[in-house]
Amino acid sequence: MDDWISPLKNKKAAAILSIGTITILASMAVAPVLAGIKTAFPHFSDTFIQMVLVIPTLCIIPGCFCCQVCCRRYGNKKTLITGLILYLIGGLGAGASANFFVMLVFRGILGLGCGIILPLAQKLISDNFSGSFKEKIIGYPVAASCLMGILCAFCVGYIASIHWRLAFLVYLAAFPVLYLNVKYLPPDIPSPKRKEKEKISQRSILLILAMALTNLSFYTFPTYIALFMKSEQIGVDSSSGIVVSILMGAGFIMGINAVYIRNALKQYTCTAAVLCMSAGYMSMSMTANILVLCLCAILAGGSNTLLYAEIFSNINKEAEQCKSNTALITYTTASMFIGQTLAVPALELVSSIFCDFSYRFKFEMLGIFLAATSCSMFLYLLCSSFSKNNSKLNKGS
Repeated sequence: MDDWISPLKNKKAAAILSIGTITILASMAVAPVLAGIKTAFPHFSDTFIQMVLVIPTLCIIPGCFCCQVCCRRYGNKKTLITGLILYLIGGLGAGASANFFVMLVFRGILGLGCGIILPLAQKLISDNFSGSFKEKIIGYPVAASCLMGILCAFCVGYIASIHWRLAFLVYLAAFPVLYLNVKYLPPDIPSPKRKEKEKISQRSILLILAMALTNLSFYTFPTYIALFMKSEQIGVDSSSGIVVSILMGAGFIMGINAVYIRNALKQYTCTAAVLCMSAGYMSMSMTANILVLCLCAILAGGSNTLLYAEIFSNINKEAEQCKSNTALITYTTASMFIGQTLAVPALELVSSIFCDFSYRFKFEMLGIFLAATSCSMFLYLLCSSFSKNNSKLNKGS
């Protein structure tokens, strides 16, 4: 009966879901303070200053695999606490660093800690809940992340205007997460060690690849939107921040309502979400209207969260069948950041092949790719449905 209590009233659920609120802060939180860091360390180039954002993302990927090893040896709760402590040390230590290279080391520690806790945001849901309650909250971690992204966009810029180092205090948000999980997350139940190697099905590999492509498509939006709007003279300098906030807001709303849409669309959920994301990017390639860009942000943000919930729901089902919960969730989480890392190189490669480096061309190519993917998925579902109907008719006759 405990599973049916509202997540906000279920203390164990609230503790687990709180993890999602801090995962987005690894790189995004200090983006507004790069100018201040450049002023404090004027001898470094703009490209090198960007490493403050890049290093955590790169360290998240090995952190995900560290999570898998630590969970097997020490259990979920100890691993989570270790990750949160590393997160706090890395986040706060970078803000207090007088040397730029020391700052980068602390940013790496932050990324490692974030990589450790990221898979646990979904693994703990899978391990501690079941049935319809589990399906309901499976999209909540990304919704919580989007909500924190919105708050971060409004608050960090103001704090940074006082002094850039103060922006790093945003990582104190990990303290309440640590407290909630130390107090309310139940201790791990020892499980017998498996000697056999965990097997990963072909369907699981496709889901992991789908998550990488989803994040590659999604992060194209916040990566390019500011530069696109500036080059096309759409809105003012602050307009891109509003559009990104709308992107995050759409992700938050979809996250808390994903279960209802997934129940309505059933097997066509991913097809519809990919088609909506395609429509968003195709519209971006043709518009110069800020209101249309806001609509595109809604399509991209909502579609991403819907795909996230659907992919993780299917990953959890695959994990139950092949008994490789930790491995599958770790690989899926790592693939998210691999996709995010490849977003810019992949589109730049396509641009170089076609000798067109305009932002509109990038959006158009991504929109066409997503449309083709959606059509392929739809045809596959139709063929599968047709084959099942034929087999039923043959059995009946």
